[in-house]
Amino acid sequence: MTVTSVHRPQAVLALVVLEVFFGVMGIISGLLLMADPSGSLIGFPSSVVEKIPFQNFFLVGLFLFVIFGLYPLLLAHGAWGKEELFFKEISRAGGIHWSWQGGMALIAILVGWLFVENLLIGLDYPATYMTIALGLAIFIALIMPSTRRYFAEGYAGKGNS
Repeated sequence: MTVTSVHRPQAVLALVVLEVFFGVMGIISGLLLMADPSGSLIGFPSSVVEKIPFQNFFLVGLFLFVIFGLYPLLLAHGAWGKEELFFKEISRAGGIHWSWQGGMALIAILVGWLFVENLLIGLDYPATYMTIALGLAIFIALIMPSTRRYFAEGYAGKGNS
């Protein structure tokens, strides 16, 4: 199901823009940490690496690149055109487009990430504040009634069948 001629609610447009921005920031942060696993390129003091369970930030950068970089861009692509790609069964099972479900999963992953980050190094970093604000904005865009209606269109009553 591809719906490109349907009017997108403002909240859906905001969601796509926010997911693209979040994804670009995840790619940039991930690449910086993979290029310089010490974390100094993004302003981490050398003492921070001692608080994480890895010798450096390479794996953290890889996670940021894939999960907070590529994944939100995939979600934005799916949300923009409501394309099914190869996720049709997820949409059908959940009764709402896969990109909406994926957006909620992104927020759940972000909450888990922030919980672990707080335990290991704390949350007192400007990038963390921006990440929290972006995550909150994405969540608000996802739960807007117009967004839910838009993504549920065509799937109502089809879950669990």
